[in-house]
Amino acid sequence: MPERPVPRPPVSRAVMILALTALGLVGVATEGAGQTIALQPAPDTTFTVGMLANYSEGDYGTGRTTQILYVPTIVQWFPTERFELRLTIPYLWERGRNIIAFVGGGPEQALRRVATRAGLASTNRTHTEDGLGDILLEGEYTLIEQRGPRPEIGTFAEIKFPTADDRRGLGTGKFDETIGISFEKKLAEQWVGSLDVFYTFVGSPAGTHLSDAAGWLLGISYRPQPVLAISAYFGGATTIDARQDDPLDLRLQVEYALSKATKITGAMIKGLSNAAPHWGTALGIVFEF
Repeated sequence: MPERPVPRPPVSRAVMILALTALGLVGVATEGAGQTIALQPAPDTTFTVGMLANYSEGDYGTGRTTQILYVPTIVQWFPTERFELRLTIPYLWERGRNIIAFVGGGPEQALRRVATRAGLASTNRTHTEDGLGDILLEGEYTLIEQRGPRPEIGTFAEIKFPTADDRRGLGTGKFDETIGISFEKKLAEQWVGSLDVFYTFVGSPAGTHLSDAAGWLLGISYRPQPVLAISAYFGGATTIDARQDDPLDLRLQVEYALSKATKITGAMIKGLSNAAPHWGTALGIVFEF
């Protein structure tokens, strides 16, 4: 894998952050940049507040299992039909001999989770670390709406702020930025297909050399009723560490609208490579206002 130039000049990193923030602020693809939401908010929704608990286990190429609980509070704002902003504030708990740092977003974000040895703390005993994870700010914009054979096309940008404690292995202590494009197409009366393609600019901690990552998420959703969606997502990304495999996983998800303003979701995740979790599960609720 080609190596990325290091170190990046501080000015270049600052310019990158400002540019991506600008793209996010002019930018909403309805699928949520890999957030795998098939039941869309009601047309009159102004903002939503949700919580999604994700539990997973895996060794991420270290040979020793780490248990991870990732619980983000997600606030979304819809100022227009095409434009969306999303703020994710996560709580992170890990237990194992290795404490794994994630790169480019939370572990529920379409495999924009890439475990890195550069960001893990290792000891000879099992221990637990917890605290604030990396805060995410994302903007999305629908470029082209679906009409006839033409799919809906959107663009998105995300910044990962290094708020997780890198001294305890919960983060890398560096900014990451992601840009991408999404496609969505109604395939039949009750079937919808989607594809997200993204690229993450990865910040390298001192003394490490991490590569940027490209990734994708392919999804299909079956909506037998307006209040129910059953979806499957198959996603992958290039590795940021040459010592690890490319992450690859499969996600099965069910969403149900309890009322016009309340939706619940549940999912099962199966890792298909050593860089992905061996297995995981998720359960969440969203309130619309």
